[in-house]
Amino acid sequence: MSCTSKAGGVDFVELYNHSDKFIDLQGWLLANTIDGEESNFKAISDSPKVMAPGTYWALTTDVAVLQAHFPSGKAEHFLTLPALPPYHDSEGTVLLFSPEHTLHDRLDYQESFHHPLLEDL
Repeated sequence: MSCTSKAGGVDFVELYNHSDKFIDLQGWLLANTIDGEESNFKAISDSPKVMAPGTYWALTTDVAVLQAHFPSGKAEHFLTLPALPPYHDSEGTVLLFSPEHTLHDRLDYQESFHHPLLEDL
């Protein structure tokens, strides 16, 4: 899981299915933390959206902008959400919850995670 944006871009969360199972994203949730508490829960999908094993999906509020910045991405793996939790560029936490509201993954990120060759032009 990763979370990023770039100048003129749009925030997105990238999910990777590293299991050997198909995962239906219906009912899964993204969240962040505020003062260490889980907050700002947002549904990924209200309808079936199945991730095959070994696939990446990009979740964003504006697929067109994201595809313009990443034109080699597979269009069928870009998913538009009505809203994402607020993810600050400098640092933050991305939380992924299963439909049963079990924490499935957590990413605590910092601005220093960005590779220096990926600087904004």
